[in-house]
Amino acid sequence: MNSTAPHCPNPFTCDVGMLRSLLVSLLDEVPPDAGDPVFRRRAVALVGAVAPVLAWVRDCKGVRIDLRQSYFAMELPNMQALVASRVFRNHASVDGLVIETPVADMPEALIRPVQAYLAMLPDFDPSRPWDGPGTALARQQHSYALSYLAQAHPRNGPAAIEA
Repeated sequence: MNSTAPHCPNPFTCDVGMLRSLLVSLLDEVPPDAGDPVFRRRAVALVGAVAPVLAWVRDCKGVRIDLRQSYFAMELPNMQALVASRVFRNHASVDGLVIETPVADMPEALIRPVQAYLAMLPDFDPSRPWDGPGTALARQQHSYALSYLAQAHPRNGPAAIEA
């Protein structure tokens, strides 16, 4: 980390650059031979697309962001809800409750990287059901990137850092 950066005791409360760096640094903990480098690059693109969204919903909508929420936000149906319906799906508790937060006021500049990531997935169309016919390859490709991330911070792993 840059020594001139302000001290931030909880990285999930810091600026978007530090949040993105934190999530990407977790990828660096995965051994280089643990997966296909194409999917590591896709995982980095995924983190880069979602980190600004996480910071915005934290700052503008009061959504608590932690490691579990960051992973949840990167799941395909949640990314699709953001792009297609302008809804941020918040994994609000351990009992599985999901809160849908309207984000129609989110700047398009934050939505575009998520759209670009989804456009990289073969045959994925955000206007169709994410698990509908013709989406198997897109779901498979996304699951490779997401599983690469899961190697760094699995859902049932160590307790998440919370804001």
